[in-house]
Amino acid sequence: MPEQAGVIIIVGDAGPCLELIPVAALLKERKIPVLWIVDSGPQAQAGMILSRHGIPFEMRGPNLGDDPAVILFGYSTKAIDAQRVWTGWVMTRRVKGGPIIPVVGYDDLFVNAIRPDVMGAEPDEILVISPLAEEIVRRRRPNTKITVVGKSLHIPDDRERQEKRAALRAKYNLGADDFLVAFGFAGEPADHAPVQVDEILWQRSMFHPETIFAFRFHPAHPYKKELAEWMSASGLRSIDTNAEPLLDVYMASDVVVAGYGSTDAYRTVLMGIPTITMLFPEDLEYRKQIGYADGVPPILADNVLWGADTVSYLSSMLRRIREMPELAHKRTQERANRFRDLCTPDAAERIVAAVMKYL
Repeated sequence: MPEQAGVIIIVGDAGPCLELIPVAALLKERKIPVLWIVDSGPQAQAGMILSRHGIPFEMRGPNLGDDPAVILFGYSTKAIDAQRVWTGWVMTRRVKGGPIIPVVGYDDLFVNAIRPDVMGAEPDEILVISPLAEEIVRRRRPNTKITVVGKSLHIPDDRERQEKRAALRAKYNLGADDFLVAFGFAGEPADHAPVQVDEILWQRSMFHPETIFAFRFHPAHPYKKELAEWMSASGLRSIDTNAEPLLDVYMASDVVVAGYGSTDAYRTVLMGIPTITMLFPEDLEYRKQIGYADGVPPILADNVLWGADTVSYLSSMLRRIREMPELAHKRTQERANRFRDLCTPDAAERIVAAVMKYL
C-alpha cells in the first residue's frame, strides 16, 4: 500500500485521541500507514496527548496531494473544525465524481455524533460505545450505518481501589470514617460550573458540617482558577487534591458528584462508588437538543433519582448515603450493570476491524 493511501486519523479532544492511539498502533502492525491530523482550535488537547506519546502529527486542512484510503475521526465536543473540513472535502470530491474516500467517525461518549453543529458532516459509518449509544445516535441519524465497538474503560479492581483509598486518606490525614465527597465540575457547557459553584456556596449551610469536600475543575475550563479560589474560601471543609490523579481522588471518596458529561462518572459507578449527577442549572431543552432522550443523560438512563436538580436535593442525597452506605453501594452496583459494555478489552481491535472493511 503506498504511503499516501493509508488512514488519516483526525482528532481534537483528548478522550477520543487516547482511545485511537492503540488503534493506530494496530494499523501500523498491519503495515498500514497512519497520518495524524489535529484540530487547530484553542480547545483541542489532542496535540498535547500525541506529543506526550511521541507521535508526530500535522495541523492543517486537506491538500491536493492527499489520497487516503480511509479517514477515521474521533468526535469532539468543541474541537470539531477539522472533522467538518475533512468530511466536507471528501463529500465535495464525491459530488464532483472524484475517488470515494470512506469516512468513519468514532464517538467515545454518547452524543457527540449528533450534536447540532456536526450533523451536517455525514460519515459513511459511526462507531459507538454501547447499544445505548446506538439507540441515541440512531434516533437522529436513522440512515447512517452504526456499529457498536465498545469502550476500553479501565476499572481498577477492589484491591487497587482499597490501596488508593488508604494511601490518599493517610496523605491528607483523613480517617477511615471521614465522609469525603469529591466534586468533578465539567468543562462543557462552560457556563455550568460557575452557576453550580454559586448555588453550592449560597446554600452551603445545607451540607452536613462534618462533610469533607474535594473540589476539582476541568483543566480546560477558562475560570478554573477563580472557581477553585472561591471554593477554598467558602468555609466548607475541603482538601486541595489538585496534585493527585483525579481517579485516585474518586477512589478515596465516599461519594462522587459530577456533571452529566463526565466519562469518569461511568468509571465510578462501575467501581461501586455512589455517584450523583448535577442537573442544575436547569437546561432540559439543551439536553434534548444535543440528543438525550427526553433530556435524560445516559448516566441516569435507568435511575433518574441519582440526578440532583437542586442543591437541596443533592444535600439530602448525601445525607442518605452517609446514613446508609451499604445500601448506597448495593444500589450503585445495580446501576453498574447498565454500563458493563463500556469495559470492552478488544475495543481497539473492533475499531480496526471496522476500518479494515474499507481497505
